[in-house]
Amino acid sequence: MSLVALAVALGIAAFVAGCLRKAVRALRMPSHLRWELYPIPAGRGGQARTIAEEVLTLRMVRQRNPRLWLPSLLFHYGLYLLFALGATLLASGLLAAFGARVPWVGGSSVLAAWGALGIAAGALGALGLLARRGLDPGIRASSAPGDFVNLGWLLAIFGASAGAWLFADRDYGFALSFLAAALGGRGVPGASAWFAAEALLLAGFLAYLPATHMTHFFAKWFTWHAVRWDEAPLVAGGPLETEMQRLLARPVPWSAPHVGADGRKTWAEVATGERP
Repeated sequence: MSLVALAVALGIAAFVAGCLRKAVRALRMPSHLRWELYPIPAGRGGQARTIAEEVLTLRMVRQRNPRLWLPSLLFHYGLYLLFALGATLLASGLLAAFGARVPWVGGSSVLAAWGALGIAAGALGALGLLARRGLDPGIRASSAPGDFVNLGWLLAIFGASAGAWLFADRDYGFALSFLAAALGGRGVPGASAWFAAEALLLAGFLAYLPATHMTHFFAKWFTWHAVRWDEAPLVAGGPLETEMQRLLARPVPWSAPHVGADGRKTWAEVATGERP
């Protein structure tokens, strides 16, 4: 296996493992406090519509920080298009590895246009976000160094992808051959410098991504939507009451004069102001 193929395999494996680890940690976290936030979408259909609206229009960004909305929308749509393209190529490569014919890849003007649109939207969005974060004093004050690292790294990926699209693999036929050979355990064809740069930058970013806040693409369900819409009642003798009793019996491990915590009192004692 070539260095590029090995890096891609390790990057994908690290990405999947890191995301699974975060998801498991979120599932094991103590029960949240209920939020009384309105309006609450009615039923599963209302929740699905709310999530779809947020994903497709970034409604909350538009409402709360309109100066970031357009570049953020372009950036996210670029990522959506390229993620879908990558998933299509990966699935197609798996099929080709087992001898299936995949006529929709290689010589396809649709895939060429799909890739170009995703690269252009992602690059313009990343440039706009970097400019906003760097030049707008209010946004710069709330930006962490990691925000610039993430956007700069993604911009480098978009640049390498644009080079590969222009000079090496416009219809993604080579990408299919590369993935089919790697997944089938066969010799991987030699890659151009543009393709190698694109693959290595992407593999590194995939391995790094689970350690960043960009995992909000799935973690937001656990930290936002599930908290807002959890309607499970606390029934006497039920599992939720048992869990609450266990959590309330835990000590408050930090001192806080305004709530009377001393590092030894339990949450129940702090909440009631009394010792049982």
